[in-house]
Amino acid sequence: MEQIKRQLCDNFEENKRKKFITKSDCNVTQIEDLANELIYEIFEYLNSYNIYQSFFHLNHRFRSLLVESFLPLKIHIPLISSSSFDSYNQDMIMPNKQRIHSIKILNTFMRKNYELHSEITAENENQIIFKSVDLVQIQNEMAINQCMDYFPNTTQLTLSDGFSISTYRSIESGLNRILPLQQIKTLVIQCHHFSFLKMIKLLSYIPNLHRLTFQTMPLFKENKISIEQNEQFQSLCKTNSVATVTFRQICTLDKVQILIILFPHLQHLVMNIQMKDMELILRFLLNKNNHNLVLLSFKPASGVYFAHLNHLIKSGALASDHRRLHAYRELHLWW
Repeated sequence: MEQIKRQLCDNFEENKRKKFITKSDCNVTQIEDLANELIYEIFEYLNSYNIYQSFFHLNHRFRSLLVESFLPLKIHIPLISSSSFDSYNQDMIMPNKQRIHSIKILNTFMRKNYELHSEITAENENQIIFKSVDLVQIQNEMAINQCMDYFPNTTQLTLSDGFSISTYRSIESGLNRILPLQQIKTLVIQCHHFSFLKMIKLLSYIPNLHRLTFQTMPLFKENKISIEQNEQFQSLCKTNSVATVTFRQICTLDKVQILIILFPHLQHLVMNIQMKDMELILRFLLNKNNHNLVLLSFKPASGVYFAHLNHLIKSGALASDHRRLHAYRELHLWW
């Protein structure tokens, strides 16, 4: 009897094992039977390096899908070893440089050995030109100094928080060496150590900028007037065409006033304020002298901000000739 039970148990386990193997084989077959279009849709949700790592060496079909595709390629390289980067560079980056749509330059590894698009040797020091790249994100100054490539059609530039720029050092010439600053339409400055005057100097090299996002604006009452009297500040006021500004840290009335003066064509201002400053800031911004400004956004802004705004309007402290929307911790005013 005991032997029969053991036999039944063994048969049961064997059947489970066979079902598992059959099911696994079936899944593999189903994946390989997917249409190319569906596989490309799956690739859109994955990091480009992860796609390469998972599929390039799987079989000839998947390698062909990666190499022979005409779809835009977004390069985002995580922290990897030097040998892994060399393989990725040789297999994917160099053969597909015309497909590259955006490049995110991460520089934990590349600070010491930056070879993003070419192997710099005595025999090969040619600059690689990436005509299809629209967005360039740079982690720090070292990435600029070591970059040997050129992005002639870039319109979006992001300077990440890795920058640590002194007041006396210029990065404009370095940036112009790898991309044409006069073509930049969108600039994002994520660094927290970028002085306001330094930003003004950089903006003077980007005459066609339309959208600006920045983190900090060190400002004290004693230097507000000196900033407004700065020659580069006054010159930029007359020449820039910035229409959208996003300021991420707490913004005070003094800073709002400077932004309005600096960007006379401003249409949309996005900022973070303290609720106690709302009335004074709104009174200033809703002034009819600000002819171009039509949309104001507070981020983040809880429901308490919306209630406070309604209270100011009902009490007569603010005019009501504008539309208001509060959603997803954002408060928008449109007039």
